[in-house]
Amino acid sequence: MKNKKGDKIKTNPPNKNPYKTRFKSIRREGMKSRSKFFLIYSIALFSVAFILIGFSAFTGVRYQYEKTEAKKLYQGAQASVIELQDSLERLNKENGQLQERINVLEDQVSELGKNAAAATALEMLVKVRNLVSSGNETEAKTVFEAIDSALLPDEALILYEKLKALLY
Repeated sequence: MKNKKGDKIKTNPPNKNPYKTRFKSIRREGMKSRSKFFLIYSIALFSVAFILIGFSAFTGVRYQYEKTEAKKLYQGAQASVIELQDSLERLNKENGQLQERINVLEDQVSELGKNAAAATALEMLVKVRNLVSSGNETEAKTVFEAIDSALLPDEALILYEKLKALLY
């Protein structure tokens, strides 16, 4: 065949086998369905990947927020522990000072108790002397037996020994 200019037009040789053309059309349809399947598969794959990336990003942001909150909580707890330790040290120091003061006061109470017992013993000794001078020796003996000579000072022991010699 020739065109208007006289050039030869290339034509495909006629198909000798009618089934060959049919298989070509089936093959083309198969290729089209494969490309559609591949396109749908690719879209689905990228959609799933996008969803996973979004989920991962959301989880990462949430994790970062929780990590920040936990860090703030830890720092707050740490500050509280430090404050409590300082308070404990201060209270221990104050407790030590108060314990020393208690010990001093207990010593003073003990000393005052001894002085009071000695004063009571001296009063009883004077009472015995007054009872002996008034002639009431039976009551003087009763009071004299209640006197603890260990509590009397040295000067009072001399009077104690004299009264003991008079009564017994």
